[in-house]
Amino acid sequence: MENKKSILKILEAIQSFQIVQCQMHHEKVLTNSDANPIYNLLDGKLVFHRVNLCDRSLRNKRLGCAHSGVNLNFKRIL
Repeated sequence: MENKKSILKILEAIQSFQIVQCQMHHEKVLTNSDANPIYNLLDGKLVFHRVNLCDRSLRNKRLGCAHSGVNLNFKRIL
């Protein structure tokens, strides 16, 4: 019976993960009303205003997210 509970727990953990098409959300920059990127000059270099990452609670279950350890957690469970 203990093995059945362990297997069900693993299955639930695997089912909690998500796959989404974020389309490289973390690479997007904010734009102005003319669709030009918003930026500042910092030490003579352009620094673009990035779009915020999705919420950490979402990143912790979305497979493929480059800004979390979710892929390692998935692999560990497998």
